[in-house]
Amino acid sequence: MKKLIFLIIFVMNLFITIATVFSDNPDYVLIKETREHKDRDTVDTITYEYNEDWKLIKTYLTTKTIKKYLQSSYEYSNEGTVETRTDYSETGEITDKTVTEYDDRGNKISSKKYTKENSLTQEIYYTYDVFEKEVDGKVEQIYVLSRLEYVYGTEKFISKYIIDEKNMRIAISRDIFGCPDAEYIYNSSGQLVKTEIWDLRGKTSKFNQYHYDSQGNQTEMLYYKEEGDLRYIIKYEYQKKE
Repeated sequence: MKKLIFLIIFVMNLFITIATVFSDNPDYVLIKETREHKDRDTVDTITYEYNEDWKLIKTYLTTKTIKKYLQSSYEYSNEGTVETRTDYSETGEITDKTVTEYDDRGNKISSKKYTKENSLTQEIYYTYDVFEKEVDGKVEQIYVLSRLEYVYGTEKFISKYIIDEKNMRIAISRDIFGCPDAEYIYNSSGQLVKTEIWDLRGKTSKFNQYHYDSQGNQTEMLYYKEEGDLRYIIKYEYQKKE
């Protein structure tokens, strides 16, 4: 039973990782995220606050039943390569902390979650494949996430991404099942437009669709369950850096 619980948490975290798509445009920052739940007719809103260097410092959550409150605060150390996120309840109490380390290129290396009593509950480690790509006559190194390792106490799960000849992640597999169970679909501009999640029979059990604006910012993510049942839509709003 304990291992099953860890497995459920792992799959949920994996799906969040799969579903997260960031804007490739460095001139914009995300300022608002609205989640419309179609199955229960509610709307949740997250607003983002930045410092003068455009570092994220606070997020606020508003729901149908809860007024706006501080959801998370962020602090940075070691020249910005270590990020500490503190999460809060709607009453203002600290619930947990997550410490994320980055390399000098801004790629995540590890993420560790602690309780308010400072007990370690979750670890995630990131591994990248490095490719060379010619851009404007110069050869640049491209880092593509290829492996995720999740640790929950004594339990460990690994996700491996399948990368094609264009250095794009096209599928993912987990060692607990040993076969690909998600597929990534891109448009001609290289933007992720759909993610399909498969069940053990190889049948699509859920999928996401992604929309973008002319600046390359993701504006919507539509989450569907079985048979095209739309469960929720996440809408994103951005601000151009000044």
